[in-house]
Amino acid sequence: MTKETNQRAEEFLLRPRMFLSYNIDDKSVVRFNFNSYTTTPSLSQTSSVRQEVDGIQAQEGNPNLRPYNYYKFSLSYHYTHPRVQGSIQAYLTRGPHAIMDYRYIDGNNIVQSWSNNSGYTQWGISVSPRVVVLPDWVTLSGTIDFHRDYTRGVGYRHIFNGLSGNADINISHWGFSLQGQVFVGRATLWGEQITRGEKGNLIALSYRWNRLSFAAGMLMPFGKYSNGTELRNKYVKIDRIGRTTALERMPFIQLSWNIDWGRKSQGLNKRINNSSGVQQSTSAGK
Repeated sequence: MTKETNQRAEEFLLRPRMFLSYNIDDKSVVRFNFNSYTTTPSLSQTSSVRQEVDGIQAQEGNPNLRPYNYYKFSLSYHYTHPRVQGSIQAYLTRGPHAIMDYRYIDGNNIVQSWSNNSGYTQWGISVSPRVVVLPDWVTLSGTIDFHRDYTRGVGYRHIFNGLSGNADINISHWGFSLQGQVFVGRATLWGEQITRGEKGNLIALSYRWNRLSFAAGMLMPFGKYSNGTELRNKYVKIDRIGRTTALERMPFIQLSWNIDWGRKSQGLNKRINNSSGVQQSTSAGK
């Protein structure tokens, strides 16, 4: 119920789910997954009170917004081998009545509001290989993901292509492990705004001995850390890039000790007396 209009909104939404899996052989499996999710409007999106953002921009909610469902479909193939593992996945996300913002001119102000008269579609494909180059020594792994986003709102239609992923190398032996990683965060389009993920890299050397683990490394030894947002509106263009030197060439140290919590029993002998005599049973384990 909204305080300004004293109106109550009630919605009945179904959330179906489905998961199917088929084993081709002992190394290959195909999986199909379907999920649905429900999103409700926030208080600021439904408040009809106009709020000034700055001297030019303002925002005003829409009390008639309704919750909506969006649906995710994915089809994936997984392969497992002692030297080569990986998966390939195709996916589709659809939100036919998604809540998305739009902007219009009112006098000297650019006003932001929200509407259910929108639509969101995303399809994509991702590949995640893992290869043991030298057994017990060198392993390469990573993920590459390409997706295409479509948004439709009041007065606009946008298309965005996104490419993201990561690449890892791990050199391990004699308890030591040297890891290097490069990653490009996922960038997505929602409404008229593109949100770009983090870009960075790291390197770390670790050692494990019994329950003790020690690691030391550096975040962003190369390049510059960045993320950001971009607004693709016909009235206002905003492009923000986030950078921080605090995460660049930042060393770190990690020390951990694994504590086994709980009671262990090894060679527990129980004698059970009954009328027919004495029986002995032994159980061993953790």
